[in-house]
Amino acid sequence: MDNRPSIQEELKGSQLFKALKKEELDAIAKLCHRESYEAGSNLFVEGDQAQKVYIVEEGRVALDMGLSFGGHTKRRATIETA
Repeated sequence: MDNRPSIQEELKGSQLFKALKKEELDAIAKLCHRESYEAGSNLFVEGDQAQKVYIVEEGRVALDMGLSFGGHTKRRATIETA
């Protein structure tokens, strides 16, 4: 048995969705499903067309993106780990 909160409860607890009415949360929840990823997995790569919105229930996520200095030097940097 899954002891995690329902998707509606998870949405309600997020800053992005907390002000929505129950009916609105229910409508969004119908579009949602849970996914699990192994540590170090890439969810998407910079430049990919958006296909999903991710809400992290558990764990950490790092945003890694390319930085350009003066138009010539490119480096990769981790911007934030949440």
